[in-house]
Amino acid sequence: MIQLLKWATRHTISPQAVQDLLYTLGLDHPATVPLPPGSVTASNEATVQSAVRLEHARRTGGRLFRNNCGVATAENGTPIRYGLCNDSKQLNAACKSSDLIGITPVRCSCGVTHGLFTAYECKSPGWKFRPSDSRAVAQLAFGKLVLSLGGLFKFVTSKEDIQL
Repeated sequence: MIQLLKWATRHTISPQAVQDLLYTLGLDHPATVPLPPGSVTASNEATVQSAVRLEHARRTGGRLFRNNCGVATAENGTPIRYGLCNDSKQLNAACKSSDLIGITPVRCSCGVTHGLFTAYECKSPGWKFRPSDSRAVAQLAFGKLVLSLGGLFKFVTSKEDIQL
């Protein structure tokens, strides 16, 4: 295991990616993979995202995908918007889609499995919602839309925040 982590460090592969690979291949549970000294700790949003993606898959069998949003510029100067709820600058300012978007399998009483739209907005540990934070307010607007249509949404600061 240590050799794998040394190799990953030499090739700038994050410890979280190594954990994900091992878990995906069924070689190890993600919580048991040691992080090398000096690696990223659970104090930032990227680490929360990795942990939430792994834990969601482990606990529910569902899948979460990174939802990058932004604007790129084509060679001819035309702006190209990407990501959910990013059709226009105005829409994105009012309704910001979540960091992680996916599907959670839910088995109904008749035995059929349905896919539940799932959205998690990842925040660093210790984060608290503030109505004065316009970005968080726009993220909550997306969450309210998801919830109103029967989906799953939550702000998460750790893998323990995952809803089932």
